[in-house]
Amino acid sequence: MTTIRPNAEQIAKLTVRSIVAYASRAARRAIATQNADDIESCERALRVANEFVEEPTVVSGSERRAALAAASASDRGPTESLPLIHVTVMACAAMMCCYYAIRTVCSKEPERATCFKRLVDEAVRAARPLDDEASAALDVADYELLVKLYGKHESITLGDPFDPSDSGPLGPIL
Repeated sequence: MTTIRPNAEQIAKLTVRSIVAYASRAARRAIATQNADDIESCERALRVANEFVEEPTVVSGSERRAALAAASASDRGPTESLPLIHVTVMACAAMMCCYYAIRTVCSKEPERATCFKRLVDEAVRAARPLDDEASAALDVADYELLVKLYGKHESITLGDPFDPSDSGPLGPIL
């Protein structure tokens, strides 16, 4: 039986912070399977995403830091490792989630709706490259726990800060 990850419509019902945590955790799962020396820039980028989820306030202009972290993670040059390319894509997508999350929170309509749609699209992209059953099941478990802890919302909602790390309410990534 194939596990189906949450789609964009489902992810759009999460809080903004939950969406960033979902994407970040999917990327961190992929990183956990790689050599740490090869993916330090990806880990640095994901720390920025975790800070967004944990911080009580969102500062306009801080999206630049997220964009720079995504650029740093993607600036790897050629590589022979297809899994490493996938990890980099996931980390960049998670960082772009953070970028669009900050833009969503700090923007007014109609830009706010556009940024939120891009946030959701990047979250879906962050969970896709490593398309194995085990990671899909863990992505679904994260989604279900995020819904249970922080609810579903019909309108764009920032949500309360929380700890997205292994020691937080979502538990270990693996």
